[in-house]
Amino acid sequence: MNKLLILLSTALLSFIIFFSVMIYFYKNNNWSINILKNSKKQTYIKTVNYLDIPDITIAFPGKKDHYCKLSFTLAVDNKAQPIILDDKYKTVFRDSIIQIVTANSYENLSSYNGKVRLKQHIRTKLNKYLDAPSIRDVYYSELVLQ
Repeated sequence: MNKLLILLSTALLSFIIFFSVMIYFYKNNNWSINILKNSKKQTYIKTVNYLDIPDITIAFPGKKDHYCKLSFTLAVDNKAQPIILDDKYKTVFRDSIIQIVTANSYENLSSYNGKVRLKQHIRTKLNKYLDAPSIRDVYYSELVLQ
């Protein structure tokens, strides 16, 4: 009987403490306000569209059996999207990408740093054709080196 009484009193005390703490935090904390503030900090996601650049296959010069198959997505500001969707720019962009990839060696692109530098080169080169740096990032969809 003593053990049952101790168990019930412990359970009741735990229940009271738990709900006291919950009521205290519900009334006195700003966690919902902090969540709203943090969600407002990332408004740039709404101003970015993602454009796919389809497969580009390039043979490395001087290497008959080595080639690169590349497709990626561009994170582009909404303001620049109509310009980039124009067929003239698509052709210029694809030509620039081909020049960038062929300027690198197979050995360079097969390393991690080479792949990161390739993304940076693509972003900076394509931003040169636009009035403002509108391409925020480049994401690989596919990168095959053989």
